[in-house]
Amino acid sequence: MPNQCCDSVLEADEWRVLLQYYKIIGHDGKTAPDMKWAYKSLAKLGGFTDSKRTGMASWSTIWEGWDTLQALVSGYRLAKEMLAAGKVL
Repeated sequence: MPNQCCDSVLEADEWRVLLQYYKIIGHDGKTAPDMKWAYKSLAKLGGFTDSKRTGMASWSTIWEGWDTLQALVSGYRLAKEMLAAGKVL
């Protein structure tokens, strides 16, 4: 499943916001990256540093990353609505 596209798990706004934090060199940004990238990016967002070189983040770290991502996506969606309504700060 690591090579599967992450748009089957993440919504478009979610993977796009995550892609802004952890850009992929040479990626066009129009298509969803793979699940391996999404897993590693969520882990990093949750504070994963792979200090033991296992490549496996704990569920609590993934959850922290997910929670942070949801807060970022909420802010992104709110800003998008404000821009569409012409309410620029």
